[in-house]
Amino acid sequence: SSYKDKDAAMLAQLEKEAPEALAIAQSIRKAHPNLGSRPLKAVQLVADDSILPAKKAGQYRVMSQQGTGEYYIVRLNGAFTCECYDALYRAPTWRGSRMCKHILAVGIYRQLQARS
Repeated sequence: SSYKDKDAAMLAQLEKEAPEALAIAQSIRKAHPNLGSRPLKAVQLVADDSILPAKKAGQYRVMSQQGTGEYYIVRLNGAFTCECYDALYRAPTWRGSRMCKHILAVGIYRQLQARS
């Protein structure tokens, strides 16, 4: 299917650009297959430097992948929250949070920051 081809191309690109982030995403995908391609899209956000810690502690701004210059705010107040449509209505829930690509990206970003 075209989804598989698209995922394969994305994987190859991310292997080069962000191998550490991709390794984290792969373990997330293995543990939570219901997340679909969200972990890979999250790695793209990390690789594109789309995550910025916000001025307020525990908040992150994540740039939209639509190229509109819009940001989604991800908050870490016990559970992760995001204001995107996926987080509000569609994404699978894990540990009380709906896991959209923006929330996953912040999680991966934080893991990488903790290592460095």
